[in-house]
Amino acid sequence: MRNVSPDRIEQMQSEEMAELLPIIEPLRTEGSGMLENTETATLLGLMGGSIGLLALHKDEFDEYDGPEIYEEDYYKRVQNVLISSLARGLTVNE
Repeated sequence: MRNVSPDRIEQMQSEEMAELLPIIEPLRTEGSGMLENTETATLLGLMGGSIGLLALHKDEFDEYDGPEIYEEDYYKRVQNVLISSLARGLTVNE
């Protein structure tokens, strides 16, 4: 794995969060409790570490030069499942 600077990681996380706002918004508006009462950007901030790992995965996936073993839109599907799962996880203790 190549080295990624902390500044680059922060930039990737910011870009990823901007892309994820439209995904989390319906989960928030259709949810209840903490999901409903928390701003979308705050919810994404609570998911920060996982989103950072997802952003790193995207960066490496975009640079993948090997055989085409991934289905089209694989990253988007992983992203949607991860965000939905993390959002549901925030409500477990309610």
